[in-house]
Amino acid sequence: MQILKEVDKPGSDVESYVIKLDKILLQKIEMMTTLRKQTLDFYKNIKTEEALASLFHEMQEQYDEDDFQPG
Repeated sequence: MQILKEVDKPGSDVESYVIKLDKILLQKIEMMTTLRKQTLDFYKNIKTEEALASLFHEMQEQYDEDDFQPG
């Protein structure tokens, strides 16, 4: 908002405003890209944990069934 206030003044440098705005937008894009990557990594970790927990429970059930069979 600060650079927008500056460009609203009479005789302001519009080219400077555009350059500053572009720099800010690039920084925000980089931050969002980083956050998105971190979110996707977190999601992958959750799915991996869910799959491992499911596998563990299946193996535990199989072990319990094998343990109690006559024989």
